[in-house]
Amino acid sequence: MSDKSDKLATRLIGIIIELSMGRKLDVRELSIKYGVSQKTITTDLNKRLKQFLPITKENGVYFLETPL
Repeated sequence: MSDKSDKLATRLIGIIIELSMGRKLDVRELSIKYGVSQKTITTDLNKRLKQFLPITKENGVYFLETPL
């Protein structure tokens, strides 16, 4: 795996873990935590993860409708 793929996998797993713990996630905070743009985090949530998880956005934060 390339370094870029490793970073993507690490980021997505981290986001899934946080969501599964019932946390409400802010795109800006995640972008700082993972050192990527807010657009990248939005893409992760809306395109990469939302197709597999019941992610909801409300008042600017993302969360699972029912934690895993």
